[in-house]
Amino acid sequence: MEDNEEWYRFVAQRVSKARLSCREGEQYVQAIAEFPERYFDLISIDGSHRLACYQLALRHLKPGGILLIDNTDKDQLTRGEMWQLDSQIGQNSEFEVLRFPGWIHGTWAPIETTICLHRDKKQHR
Repeated sequence: MEDNEEWYRFVAQRVSKARLSCREGEQYVQAIAEFPERYFDLISIDGSHRLACYQLALRHLKPGGILLIDNTDKDQLTRGEMWQLDSQIGQNSEFEVLRFPGWIHGTWAPIETTICLHRDKKQHR
């Protein structure tokens, strides 16, 4: 699911074995609801409305699945959406949280990507 038309076209020209879709706003956020709960092994959140996407993604991630969220270090000073998302990740005991700061082209400060490994309760008995 993508919400940037230009990036969608770029990826669609290069990927042949994936179901791609481009939507905006609430349709973008709600797209995951088209799939059953606990459907995905991996969910990547790297677009708009990341907090809302995270909140919906939780129900759709399989036990033992991986949730990848880009730019979790943003909004720390303003306590914006990404700060709220990062706070919720930190409070969610269902995940082992791994943080990966690093530099990307054109930036002066590191950017953080967070990987949340869902703790499969069956494995921890």
